[in-house]
Amino acid sequence: MTQIRILFFFLVTSSSVFGSFHTDSLQLAAYYQDALIHPDGSLEILSKAKKLTQSKVQTIAWKESCFYLEARFLVQTGQFEAAEKVAKSGLKLFDSKKKNGAKFYNLLGSVAALRQDYERAIHYYKLSLELLELHGDKLQAAYIKNNIANTFFSLTDYKSAYAYSNEAFTEAKELNDTLYMPSMEAILAVSEVKMNKLESAKLHALESIQLSQKYKQPLGLIIGNYSLGEYYLEIKKYQQSEKHYTSSLMIATQYRQSNYMMLANIGLLTVFNATGKYEKAIQAGETALSITKALHNRNTEYSIYKNLAFAYAKTGQHEKAFQLMKTAHEIYRKSTSRDNRKSINELLIKYETEKKEKALTKNELELVRRNQLVAWLSLILLTIVLAVFVLIRRQKSKLEEKERERERAVFSALVEGEEYERKRLSHEIHDGIQSALVGIQLKLEQETKGTNSFQPVLDQLRTVQEDTRRMAHNLMPVSMSENGWNGALELFCKEAATPSCPILMFHNLSIELSKSSTGKVVFRILQELIQNAVKHAKATEINVNVLQEGGQLLFMVEDNGIGFDTSLQRTGQGIQSLEERLQSIHAALFIESSKGKGSVFRFTIPISEFL
Repeated sequence: MTQIRILFFFLVTSSSVFGSFHTDSLQLAAYYQDALIHPDGSLEILSKAKKLTQSKVQTIAWKESCFYLEARFLVQTGQFEAAEKVAKSGLKLFDSKKKNGAKFYNLLGSVAALRQDYERAIHYYKLSLELLELHGDKLQAAYIKNNIANTFFSLTDYKSAYAYSNEAFTEAKELNDTLYMPSMEAILAVSEVKMNKLESAKLHALESIQLSQKYKQPLGLIIGNYSLGEYYLEIKKYQQSEKHYTSSLMIATQYRQSNYMMLANIGLLTVFNATGKYEKAIQAGETALSITKALHNRNTEYSIYKNLAFAYAKTGQHEKAFQLMKTAHEIYRKSTSRDNRKSINELLIKYETEKKEKALTKNELELVRRNQLVAWLSLILLTIVLAVFVLIRRQKSKLEEKERERERAVFSALVEGEEYERKRLSHEIHDGIQSALVGIQLKLEQETKGTNSFQPVLDQLRTVQEDTRRMAHNLMPVSMSENGWNGALELFCKEAATPSCPILMFHNLSIELSKSSTGKVVFRILQELIQNAVKHAKATEINVNVLQEGGQLLFMVEDNGIGFDTSLQRTGQGIQSLEERLQSIHAALFIESSKGKGSVFRFTIPISEFL
């Protein structure tokens, strides 16, 4: 299942922030804007900006302007460490209650979000929001809420992203803001697509484009066309989707908006893959990847690598596809190792608690010193008890190891017995039932020769023969002596594939799994998962991945079929049987599926289980 992570980027740049700026501040802002638009001449332009900065009297207001504009430029060009340093210097100009600090906290939040440090991003946005609300600046507060929504886009928490983007747009509309309201409405439309509020999403996307044209806001046109591309992609109208992604890309390119050039190319990558234009998909994906690396934006890499791998595989470049898919899985594993789905309330409560914590008082420290003597005496006693415990534990471990060896022997015997029984049943079906069916067919054909009255019966009989033949074939033990475990699985995928449903397999195994009983059990489980996907999912593609990651093996079967409600069908006999077999090898089955969105079945097993 495709997981798309996006981060729209906003900064507080409304007229209220620059209300106290003089002509020189506006000239300095123009220099930095020119440096963004003309990167080839940026060194000369930035030199002019530096001279202007140093030529003026260093008042608090002038320092504020210089720090803010420089930090904003550094963020926009991906120089996050330098941007954070400059923004913190700007904060030092004011006390903690001054409204001027809000824009610097917002910059720090944007830096943290782009670094994927989402807890710190929310912390800084919260500080900015508190200052703006304290001073009654509802419009700037709306901008910050929009940034919080963008952070939740990065976390793929679309419910929270929708709530904050809706609140930000509503407040901006009430205040009749023409600067960012069209862009906010477009971002709201994207969140509505993710929440399956499709009619509302389309209306907001179209209105954002109309407002952008009315108020001459190119950023709104960029995001508005992007949101329409997302809408048409969701309802699988790929021609319209390609049209709007292309419009978004053209405008973003015209105004040198790299972040949105990247997002539009990602959208085109997805559309081209869906419509079979794989060479165009590769071109769009490689462009998006180069922009992502230039911007140091890690939020979109998983989507790009995975979709690029698909496109390269379709053009026969399997080695390239494998490397890209491996990188995608590494990014996925790292991103899911963090708790990326914490709610805003949890994050804010954590920081509120930290602010209230106090250091130990002198009396508490004195109490600690008094207790140290008791602690030393307790430690001596504990050491003695621990020594006795270790001796007992060691003896218990030996007994447990013997029991595990016995269980492994029983398990191996059960697996071998199952394989023997499969072979026996296969022969019984082939030599008994199928032979009898052939005899019945021949007799019926002879008795009814020249008539068509029994033709439906004969057709049904041939179908039963084919089903019986396939059942007997699947029950036969898999031969791994020639090609090994990997080759046997590749052969099965090839045989199970159909013209309408190809099966792609990726693996990076460096060990042979066929030597263990666990390997045979895993093969049978993958065999059943693949067969189920072919028979029931109505998929047009199935991906089978076997990846070695450190001391673990990851097994995954993914299809793009009709999906199902896991809460209703997880109790089915087939899934229960798979889970019971996985429990026998100390593994658990994880299922990701929803109606119309395909399915992913995955489980991990330590390599030690195969040795």
